Amino acid sequence: MESSRDAVFGNVDLLSEILLRLPTKQVGQCKCVSKQWLALISSPRFCHSHALRKCKTSPLSFLWHQRWGYAEIVPFPHLSPASPKTYQFSNILPVNIHQTITRIVQSCNGFLLCQIKQYKDRYVYQMDYSYAILNPTTNHFLMPPPLPGKRNNYEATLAIYLAFEPLRSLHFKVISFTRDKSTDGCRFQIYVYSSEIGSWDEGGVLTTISPDFNVESGIYCNGAVHWYAPREASVYYDVDQQCLKDLPNPVSETGSYVYVRYFEEFKGNLYLGLGKNDESLDFDVLELKEDYSGWFLRYHVDLTHIGKCARPSFFVLYVACGENEEDPVIVLFCNWLKIVLYNPRDCTLRTMDEVDIKFYDIFAMGKIGRVLHPYFETLLNVGLEPYNG
Repeated sequence: MESSRDAVFGNVDLLSEILLRLPTKQVGQCKCVSKQWLALISSPRFCHSHALRKCKTSPLSFLWHQRWGYAEIVPFPHLSPASPKTYQFSNILPVNIHQTITRIVQSCNGFLLCQIKQYKDRYVYQMDYSYAILNPTTNHFLMPPPLPGKRNNYEATLAIYLAFEPLRSLHFKVISFTRDKSTDGCRFQIYVYSSEIGSWDEGGVLTTISPDFNVESGIYCNGAVHWYAPREASVYYDVDQQCLKDLPNPVSETGSYVYVRYFEEFKGNLYLGLGKNDESLDFDVLELKEDYSGWFLRYHVDLTHIGKCARPSFFVLYVACGENEEDPVIVLFCNWLKIVLYNPRDCTLRTMDEVDIKFYDIFAMGKIGRVLHPYFETLLNVGLEPYNG
């Protein structure tokens, strides 16, 4: 008579459903059980199903990029009881004396786009830069080749973005913006790397942008890179169609939107925080409509009545809210001291005492990139086999 264990082992669909409900780390450990389990868990179908489930059910966590090559996984206390976990980049990407990760450029649905500093010679202080797309859960990584006609990725690159939508495809794209040196500086060349074919577009796409346009300030969301310009026309770059399109600017009834507090995405929605000026303690959180016809008011944030933020000394680090979010949260850095969580529905504030962050960390990272990156564990393979050094 067949035992219940044999019945489970022999039913691939039932086994898959059980494994999909396990935490990501435990699923990875289950690869050691048998060759059958290894083949099942490593299959693209299982990894895709796991990613779909995690995109919808993962608790809110952030990857906080600290200085000196460290990062910390910070689960938010109201959604997860786990403690922060510290990572060294040397434990994520294989590095040696000639190569080290300098910063996280972007987080996109479980993958990280990182800047890598490569020393030309161990005794000579000359550096080249490159990029890596990596999965910190599995240690899979991939370094795209240099741009067509370039010796290294940073020779002319002004900005770079990662486009990865596991709900649509297992493949990702990298978009690189370089200045066209043959013009007066208003013309850019856009290259797109596809993991599906493993190469960059040879010709690139030429486009003209305002000379005041900051190409590094873009936000990737739902297949496009978006730029908000409060005093001129905003645009977005459609990755699939490879063209620039107009992004509507928000309209204020009072005409008082002057200062940009925040511009970022969360779970497929684009959010914009706008206030009257840099000293105002209230601001609006707007959300872009799905059809790109305009923006609508999601929350109005007023910190004037909160003693811990009684002075105009706060930064908006992240806005986490969606259609099914029971507890929306706005992550603030207040009074140069602590990260706090503000609930815009009941106007309550919670201090994250377990996260030790100082103003110089926010200031230093804010100058060269984002401070907090959304994070969830995924089994999807970036490209190469995991590093076991």
